[in-house]
Amino acid sequence: MRRDLVDHRDIFVLSLFQGNNTYNLMNVYSDDDNTAILYLRDHVDKLPSFQYMGGDFNVHSRVWDSNVTHHQWAAIILLEIAADVDLEWTQPSNPGPTFISHNEDLRPSVIDLMFHQISDSARSRTNQDPDQKGPTDHIPLTTSVILDSVIEGVTRRSITRGSDAKKAFINDLRTEVPAITVVTLNTPADIDRVAQALADVFSTAWDKHSKEICITKHSQPWWDDECTALLSQYKTEKLEESWLAFRWTVKAAKRKFFDSRIEDVALSNKRPWDLMEWVKQRKLPACEAIQYNGQSCHEMDDLWNTLHNTYNSASGREVDLSVLDPLPTLQERDWPPFSALELTDALASCSSQLSPGPDHIMWVHLKAILESHKAIQILIDLANACIQVGHWPKHFKDSISVIIPKPGKPSYSTPKSFRPIVLLNTI
Repeated sequence: MRRDLVDHRDIFVLSLFQGNNTYNLMNVYSDDDNTAILYLRDHVDKLPSFQYMGGDFNVHSRVWDSNVTHHQWAAIILLEIAADVDLEWTQPSNPGPTFISHNEDLRPSVIDLMFHQISDSARSRTNQDPDQKGPTDHIPLTTSVILDSVIEGVTRRSITRGSDAKKAFINDLRTEVPAITVVTLNTPADIDRVAQALADVFSTAWDKHSKEICITKHSQPWWDDECTALLSQYKTEKLEESWLAFRWTVKAAKRKFFDSRIEDVALSNKRPWDLMEWVKQRKLPACEAIQYNGQSCHEMDDLWNTLHNTYNSASGREVDLSVLDPLPTLQERDWPPFSALELTDALASCSSQLSPGPDHIMWVHLKAILESHKAIQILIDLANACIQVGHWPKHFKDSISVIIPKPGKPSYSTPKSFRPIVLLNTI
């Protein structure tokens, strides 16, 4: 919502972003005094190019209404505004009056207009839809806004929950982690070697069993390979039998998925409230562009600098360590080594639903790995060596930063309305 471009009660500007492209859309209502048109005239020099402008302009002109004999100043200004933002008026494929007053003394007229980019206006499909008129005195218009490129889905690698690939992934981890060689861990290089061996096992297993998927607005968590195969078959054959087989497969996939979710909630995490509406993800209100130092952030570089300067504002600042001087120095004590019982007890309380770090290893995977006593001993030796040598390996420092909205904020136009969280590697 681009109030930084147009801040007017009767003008709504919306921007869509993909990569380095920005698509601007504008909706306008102009009253009998041409308030919105005059506002746009005075501010058009500050406006970018638009892909679409439409609304109720309350302007009569022979350009869009053959029953009008004049072409007055307000219509001229409106066309000039449209040209300045790279738009031109698009005539509906079924032209006619767009306003039919309930007052029979007033003649029908054309005051609802749509403008598209000059290069696309001839291709844009704009139509009147009188069937949807209802009790209003305006006839609705529909149109297709043609953007420069198709919005593509997000691709990432994933392993389907409960699939054979998931089982094979866990089996590989169970086999490969206990096979790691640990001789001595007396130096930082020894610690790094074992930590890197763990990282290599995780990475190899993930690359072997995960597959690249494309996430779109139509993606469903219950969709599986059999659904894809039968849908492809129906598109090829166009037979009713193929369609029925596809529908039955979809129904079975849904039942299987949701039955497993219910079983997981009932038996594994024992949190029945996860199935209730009031703990599900909340939809955020429509938000405006993030503002920083009076500027809107619409490019990824601008947004990165804004978040970096907000959350790392204390980076590099000198710290006065003299505040520690009054603290008494306590007698050093020996560090008791970690035990297998400590490890298993700590792991038992970890939820299997938490998000993983860069290595894609979740607590549920770690629990499966540590069913082996050899794997437990490897992690115990590594943990004790980190304390004794005083070295923290790089794999323990890798993380993913995720920025999430703080709940209940009246506006999400400032960086401080969001909170960064860090997902470390599970080990």
